[in-house]
Amino acid sequence: MKRIALLLLTATACLAADDSWAKVRELKHGVELRVYEVNAKEPIRATFDRASDESLVVITKDGQVSILKEDIERVDCRRGERRPLVKETKVDRKIPPKGAEVTSNTIPGATTSVKTRVDLPSKAAFETIYDRKPAK
Repeated sequence: MKRIALLLLTATACLAADDSWAKVRELKHGVELRVYEVNAKEPIRATFDRASDESLVVITKDGQVSILKEDIERVDCRRGERRPLVKETKVDRKIPPKGAEVTSNTIPGATTSVKTRVDLPSKAAFETIYDRKPAK
């Protein structure tokens, strides 16, 4: 009975590992990735190109790199779509009414004010889609 339970647990862990690699294979070209290699201090920041059952091909600033699946500890991706930069300019022109009082603090004639607002798009957070270690 214990052997059957152990066998089922092992099979479930294997299916879970294959399922998470399937998520890597289903990514769209151009998705931003962080690839953690076994025994590496820093992740590789790259863009997804393609994946097979044995390897992951990414584009880094130095060029295209192929990484074997067995050398990958974890893969994080940022799936959020890039939003455009939003720039809004508002021009307000005021013409004083006829007969308005002119004092030493006012400028005679029309006045114009310009206000510009820029919204910088925020990026989505990274999420882990593949982890070689079994979930605890």
